[in-house]
Amino acid sequence: MIELCLHIPTIKECKNVNYYSGMLKRAPEIGISDPEAMFLPGTKAIANVRKLFGKILMPLLDNDGKFARMYFGVEFCQRLIPALEELKTALNTADEQKMDFTLLTPYAADEGIKSLVKLFEYLEKSGRKTEVVVNDLGVLKLIHDNYPHLKPVYGRLMSKMTRMPRFAKQLSKRITPEQLKVFQNCSLLLPYYKKFLTEMGVERLEFDIVPQGIKMDFNNEPFRASFYYPWAYITTGRVCEIGSMGIVPEKKFRLDQPCGRECQKYYSHIYKSQCESNERCAGESAGSEYIFQKGNAIFMLCEAPQSVLKNLFSLGFDRVIYEPCFPI
Repeated sequence: MIELCLHIPTIKECKNVNYYSGMLKRAPEIGISDPEAMFLPGTKAIANVRKLFGKILMPLLDNDGKFARMYFGVEFCQRLIPALEELKTALNTADEQKMDFTLLTPYAADEGIKSLVKLFEYLEKSGRKTEVVVNDLGVLKLIHDNYPHLKPVYGRLMSKMTRMPRFAKQLSKRITPEQLKVFQNCSLLLPYYKKFLTEMGVERLEFDIVPQGIKMDFNNEPFRASFYYPWAYITTGRVCEIGSMGIVPEKKFRLDQPCGRECQKYYSHIYKSQCESNERCAGESAGSEYIFQKGNAIFMLCEAPQSVLKNLFSLGFDRVIYEPCFPI
């Protein structure tokens, strides 16, 4: 059975959990014209998120009418790590909705580690076996060495696969099936990597639907696999262009500038992508018409055909994390 999860990136979205849960009952009717869809001005992208949910994902799930788990947090910026009180509110929301709970964490420098330690200490003392998605090897080691009640999940930033939306279109027609398979796999299933992850207590690996498709079979692997839907990140980094909009040129793009969380107010629609798959990736591409920059990360809306999701489920992916809004 496929576990359906709901991603709530920030505390302000917690108030919408009831609305998102209600989407399960009316999923087949949700579309671009859905009057309740909370779309961004000037684009149909967020409305299309609801359409993809109702028309593509939901018909594939044997769902009991609710989200089984809530993912809370952001993977892309340590300045968006929730405060302890925000974590408590999110936990209470998940408990009220009778959902299991997973905390998302980003790659982190010293200040980020300090913020995470406060959250980990609270979760550890609570005695609950809480999943923590890690996107940083230092955070993974921190959990392994100090927090036996926390269960690490290897995040999607750790699967180093090619993500450029135009990639599938640009693949040469002369590429052999063996060469293509290299781009559809990653190092996580190499014997030494599997040994390392097992020793660190990792039992689940997470992915995005990448343009060239995924050909990793988890049916006979020691790990379970998840994918995020329908937002896929393309690239990210510590420098935040949107956070530098109102700064004088000589102070732009510096890591020592205060954060005004501009990413929660502004976004950039970069361009309309031309990334339909070529013959080599037909039926496997994540093709997208929408690419956005929000904060320090760039995302594409994955408009993969239903066959792509079916293939992932057949390869042993048993969890899908639905993202009804930007993941940041």
